[in-house]
Amino acid sequence: MTDLTTITTDDKLAALATSTVLREREIEGYQVNINNYTAMLASMPQGAWPDTITQYKGKTASDLLSQGVDVDLVTEVSQYTFRDQVALLLATEKIEQAKAKAVYAALVAQLPTDGSAPALLATAKTDLDTPTEAAK
Repeated sequence: MTDLTTITTDDKLAALATSTVLREREIEGYQVNINNYTAMLASMPQGAWPDTITQYKGKTASDLLSQGVDVDLVTEVSQYTFRDQVALLLATEKIEQAKAKAVYAALVAQLPTDGSAPALLATAKTDLDTPTEAAK
């Protein structure tokens, strides 16, 4: 491993704290999406695709309409297609959140145990929340 000559222990701790705060925000962002997708799915069609529309699974509304399929049937197909897309998004968010939680746990394990971690994290949060001159 290369020895760094300009990065101090304080710099490393600040970087660790910043990474920890950012990872917490990432985890919360996934949770917001998980909550939204879960709520959306509750109001969408439940169960398997009805036999009356399974032959249209995987086809776009445009294709179906151009083939003369009844608009009400196309609407039902679209509802199930969208439901399946949201279910996939929900699964993806849960998977990505689990990865982020693993990284977060590794970061937290590296924080100092001498009681200084809360102050380091608070400073990192303040620094992240305070706009720089360039951003003003």
